[in-house]
Formats: sequence, C-alpha cells, structure tokens
Amino acid sequence: MVQQSLVAFIISQHQAGQTFEAINNFLIASGYDRAEVESSIQYVINLTTNPQLAVNQRIQQLSYYIRQQQQAGYPLDTIKTFLVGKGYPYYEIDSAITLITAPAKEIRVEHKLIVFALIAIIVISGAVSFFYFKVFVFIAKPSEAGALLDVKVNKLTTVPIPGEDFIFTTDVINFGKQQPYDITLRYRVIKKDTDQTVFEQEETVAIATTTQRVVNFALPEDVTPGNYILRTDAIYGNYTATAGVIFTIEPAQIARQKLEEIRKHVPIMEEKKPNITAPTAVVPPSAFPLKPAQPAQQPVSVAPPKPVKPFEGKTKEEAFEIVKQVAVREPNRAAGLCQTFEFENNIIQCITLLATFKTQGNFCEFINRTHGKDSCYLQVVLQTQDAQYCDKIMAEQAKNSCKLMGLAKTVPALTQAAQQPDIYTLFGGIGLSKLPTGNETAENSTTQAPT
Repeated sequence: MVQQSLVAFIISQHQAGQTFEAINNFLIASGYDRAEVESSIQYVINLTTNPQLAVNQRIQQLSYYIRQQQQAGYPLDTIKTFLVGKGYPYYEIDSAITLITAPAKEIRVEHKLIVFALIAIIVISGAVSFFYFKVFVFIAKPSEAGALLDVKVNKLTTVPIPGEDFIFTTDVINFGKQQPYDITLRYRVIKKDTDQTVFEQEETVAIATTTQRVVNFALPEDVTPGNYILRTDAIYGNYTATAGVIFTIEPAQIARQKLEEIRKHVPIMEEKKPNITAPTAVVPPSAFPLKPAQPAQQPVSVAPPKPVKPFEGKTKEEAFEIVKQVAVREPNRAAGLCQTFEFENNIIQCITLLATFKTQGNFCEFINRTHGKDSCYLQVVLQTQDAQYCDKIMAEQAKNSCKLMGLAKTVPALTQAAQQPDIYTLFGGIGLSKLPTGNETAENSTTQAPT
C-alpha cells in the first residue's frame, strides 16, 4: 500500500538528485516492507507521467485497506477517524468508502468495448512506468540519508473543558540521519467542519533517535463546542511528518459532569510521602561572591567586560549533554547551569531534561513559569509512572491527567494482590474502547496502518 510518509521522503530525495533505484535500495535496507516501498515509488512516478492514474491508485488502495479493516471488525467511523488523523485528504477517504459502499453497476453490452479500452490504457500506462523505473533509472550510491521521521500523538486530557488546559504528548522517532539535528514541531487544533486552525503553537527541539514532548494548550472559555482535530507536524527542511487525533469539545457544564462521572470509577490510592531530599538552592551566577576589593583606582573609560557564558559557541544539544554529564555527580550545579540560558524556553527544557534524567521532580521547582513547571512534573510522572508529584501541579485538568497516568503503576499491584482490575472501568473516557470482535485494541493499534 502507498505510504504517505514514504512518498514525501521519496519526492524530497528525488528532487535532491537521488535516483529512484537508489532510494528503493536505501529504504529496503532500512527495514521497510518491499511492497510498500515499490508501490510508493510507483505512485511518485505516476504523479509525473499520469497524475490521474496516481490519484486512482491511492483511492483504490485506500478502499482495499478499509475493506480489510472492516473484515477485521473495526467500525467504518473508527477507520475514517484514524485515516484523517494520519493526514489522508477527506475527499480520497470518501471516494474510497464510496467504492466499497456503492452498488455494483451492470456493464451493458454496448459499453464493453469502452471498458476494455480503458483497461488497456491503464495496463499500458503502468507497464510504461514500470519499464521506465526498471530500465532507464541507473543505480547510484546515495549520499547521506535525509530526515525520515515518524510522529505519534496521544491525548492525555480525559475530557476537554473550555477554560482549562488540554494536554497531550507527541513522540517523534528518527529513522534517517544518525547525527542530532533540530526539527520544528508545530501543534495545531483544527475545526473539523471548516478546516480552520483555532490554536497553534510550535517549538524547535533537537532529536537524535527519539524525543517525547508533553504539550499544554489553554482552551479559551468561549471556544465553540464541536469536533476538532489535534494535529502535530514535525518539519525538517522540505519534509513534514504528520499525526493527529480527533476529539470533541462540549459545553463546560456538560464536560465537567462527564469528568465527575469518570472520577467516580477511578480508585483513590493513598500516596506515599516521597523520601527525596530536595536539592539545595543554587546561587545564580550573578549572585556569586565578588572578589576582594582592589585598591581604589582612577576611573577610566573602558567598556565593562561581557559576562562569561558556559555554553557560548555550543549548540543547544551539546549544552544539554554537558548538563547531563555534570548531573551525574553534581546535580545542583547542573541546575545552576540550566539557569544560565538566555531564553526562558531553553531554561524550561534544560530543567525538564535534568528532572527526567535524575527521575526527581523536585528539580521542577527551579522553573518559574507555571505551565512549564506543570509540564516538567508531567514528564517525570510519564517516565516513572509515580504519581507522587501530581499534587504539585497547579492546573486542575493537568493534575487529573497526571493521576490517571499513575494508574499504570497501580494495575499491576492489583493483579499481584489477586484482584481482577476492570480495565474499561479504570480507564473509561480516555480513549480505550472495545471493538465488536472483542480481540482487537483501540483505533491506534490498527494493523499495518498507513502513515
């Protein structure tokens, strides 16, 4: 089946001068399915030689995929929602569904000649493209592989409430370049009916192999109820990887009632007091003791010396690595280094990195901004599955999401205690639902889903 992420990568590499044969060999050697690679390359060739055939190819393969998932027991609405979240255009999805649901048309005798002629044209066009790909494209050694990213989005907020925080995680996996590089993550909330972007936020992060971000969106109190798409784009150069989920915003009163119903089914666990010594306060570099006073001298017109910056001349990724090395033996000094960054966003990222690296949420206290501090605590809980830091989160919705994440540690304990936990009661309302077949998981586990 044609894979959208592979198509974008193939186009960018071909525009950079790589041959289709070289791209084909590289992707197969990287572990991608041969059939998916070859069909995606064939689709790119058709885009140039026969655009209409390329569109029909995608719609036909989408219809085949949808039919497979229906036979596996997935509802049509679930499949459609999943495909929209993966970036497939609405009109292609609707056309594919029409191919499945439309009644078969009887071919009359007088039209058979036209049908045979159309089939012959499609076969000849495909044969010419295949011949071009196999014969006229010469093998060339590819240069350094470009960025090939995979993006996943997971909604943490159980019930979005107008006027409160909407929290989600974004995971980015790098399959391409081996050296660390910067990418732009763009988060958008889009009105499903109008395709209008309602909220937008972006940040630049460094990635080597994988990275995970916890993102907060403050929903306005006057946000219009309805269906929305949460979309994340990972952008590097001309390449964009996309993922998303569909969610519903209801009026504040109804949303709060639903949240209260969910809380009734969540067991209240007594939290153990953390036995962690809080890191000692770090004196900012600007407050370090001054050198002994020197003998008075006549003032001279000399410009004051510039303060020494510990990370001057280094990239953000290199600076973060230095902080991690220092944190092994001197965690408090590492926290002080984080505070020497010029921009507040870099300070927040550095402190969050330190807290997750040492698995101690107390370092989050060094962050001044409330949203940044809450995000830091969520990152620590997400990594350790220990909900002891949830009560320190200021935003109520973020605090509830944090405690729900802590249940990942509670369920195994209930099992060991010979209690049978009801998963669908514990996690009701956070996206986990049974499918008609009874042996399938939620929509994010759709087998061999297109990306």
